[in-house]
Amino acid sequence: MQSVDLSMHVLSKSLFFIIYLFSTLNLSLANSFNHSAQDGDYSKAWCEENNGYHQKPLGSYGRADCVTDKFAAEIEFIDLVVKQGIAQATRYAHATKKQALVVVIVENEAELTLFLKQKTYWEKQWPKIAFKSYGYPVSQKLDAHLKSNPPVKLSKSLICHPKNKGSYAVTTKYTPYNTIRECCASNPKSRLPKNFKPSITELTECHEGIQEAINKLHSSIN
Repeated sequence: MQSVDLSMHVLSKSLFFIIYLFSTLNLSLANSFNHSAQDGDYSKAWCEENNGYHQKPLGSYGRADCVTDKFAAEIEFIDLVVKQGIAQATRYAHATKKQALVVVIVENEAELTLFLKQKTYWEKQWPKIAFKSYGYPVSQKLDAHLKSNPPVKLSKSLICHPKNKGSYAVTTKYTPYNTIRECCASNPKSRLPKNFKPSITELTECHEGIQEAINKLHSSIN
């Protein structure tokens, strides 16, 4: 009888491990997760919509993404929920004595479908944590926030300003773009700002974008 109980215990543990691997595999295969905005954009918009305290200082526990009357929330992309979101929300809840909440950022219909499938699994594994989706469909407040804080701003002088770098904050007249490449591809004379040091990736994206713009120009002439 003991051997049967032991076998069932081992089988139970094995099934849990298989489910966990399948869950992780689902997340990695379902989407390339090329995020269209930064998590801070979603965090600020969600917190405003829920009348919370954004980036609330919690001493040695760091800063909570958002603290409301009921929740201590971590706002996280769907592919980082298990890796980061759950632990962070638990820390915030412990510090504030509120319920832990992971607000899962979903940016399209496929991610929303994936969230609905994963939510049941997450709730079973972490019953003390609440899970909510946010981002798709886009609310009016989020839409306004994302439009006023695009990933890249193209100024009238054809300078592509990446978010939170250089003169991004003071550039008020601009054309919004989702990536540096798209911005640089908008005009062969576009460039990155001189007042910050771009990464190799940023330089490469802009170079490829400018080359794309040049190719389009040549095609239109021919």
